[in-house]
Amino acid sequence: MQNQKNNFLTYLPSIVGYNGNAYFQSTDNKMWGSDGTENGTYFLKNVNPQFFDNIAFFTNSMNTVLNNTLYFAGNDGTSGMELWKTDGTPGGTVLVKGIFQGSGSSITGNPTGYFTNVNDVFYFLANDNIHGLELWKSDGTELGTVMVKDITVGSGSSRITCLTKVGDKLAFLVYDYSKSKQILWQSDGTEAGTHPVNDANLENVIIYDDLGGFKGNPLVGLNNRLYFTGYTPQYGFELWTGTLDASLPPYPSQLLRKLIKTDALLNWTTTNEQNFSHFNLQRSIDGIHFITIEKLNARGNATLKTDYQYLDKNIVALGSNKIYYRLEQVDKDGKAALSKIVLLELINNSITIFVRPNPVHSTVEVNINNTQQNQPVQLIISNAQGRAILSENRIINSGSNVISYNSSN
Repeated sequence: MQNQKNNFLTYLPSIVGYNGNAYFQSTDNKMWGSDGTENGTYFLKNVNPQFFDNIAFFTNSMNTVLNNTLYFAGNDGTSGMELWKTDGTPGGTVLVKGIFQGSGSSITGNPTGYFTNVNDVFYFLANDNIHGLELWKSDGTELGTVMVKDITVGSGSSRITCLTKVGDKLAFLVYDYSKSKQILWQSDGTEAGTHPVNDANLENVIIYDDLGGFKGNPLVGLNNRLYFTGYTPQYGFELWTGTLDASLPPYPSQLLRKLIKTDALLNWTTTNEQNFSHFNLQRSIDGIHFITIEKLNARGNATLKTDYQYLDKNIVALGSNKIYYRLEQVDKDGKAALSKIVLLELINNSITIFVRPNPVHSTVEVNINNTQQNQPVQLIISNAQGRAILSENRIINSGSNVISYNSSN
């Protein structure tokens, strides 16, 4: 190992490899390049000749290479810390865009996975002094450097970390202050395609952006799958994996449920259906294991409000006083996403009785639907004059109980 130049010092975290050369900033914050030889170590550019510090960030997460060009955060003393690029020449080291409206800096902090390439763009966080710190993307041009979505609407900033490539999408974490937890988001680069990952299994999962104090990115993308460390009170810290949901049309605004006698009436609404195939309505009695009870086809490429309804009949026969429902929304290419789980609670001690035939001639059949197990009941059968012809005590099970009597006895 040899010192190739001895008239300055460098910081190792500030060295970036690009096009076979190493690029770095010296202690006086000038940009240098090197091919590993003394003759090949050269001064590139003094981005900010006025100030000693905050010239350029060459840290591992504040730079990226896209289409044979190195992008980094730099401060020229006029525009603040902004997005710069270089092709390795002094003339090719230029400001891409002054994002911050004013003399402040648009790029601040150093969250994990800051500059992240996905396809032909890279994502980063920036503050334009209008929307706060939000998710941006760039194709390397001024016009192509734009905000993806104002997640925290208005001038407030979003707490976004852990930008991670997963297939052709971006995964990242957004802190939800109302829930006091990190929420897993995804983006396809469009405003409509930037939203929370719609998976009901994540409802109770906690994802730490610094792994509980161990610095690093808990999200890892391999091919089209996302892996991460998640915590639940039931299992503790465990490895989780899955795919990001499809960029589907807007999800149902809300799955509504109502008990009508022994049936469950379910309603939901969509506001825009494009490339949409069908819904799978799913039911569970424990909130974990779901089965599909009905497939409902889409109404077509509707752009207006569309209402859906399904009657789940005789749910008291399931033998549970808590019934869970969710929707699986399926696109025409087979990609699917799940809605949030909703709970329908049956009233305790709910008993429904059906008698046939009516009127009774000789034999009567009584069907008792009950929501409780081992429920004591008193059964009284009266004639048309109101006189009791049968009275007995029974223990009935949950679900359907069929009892036959001969009224001629």
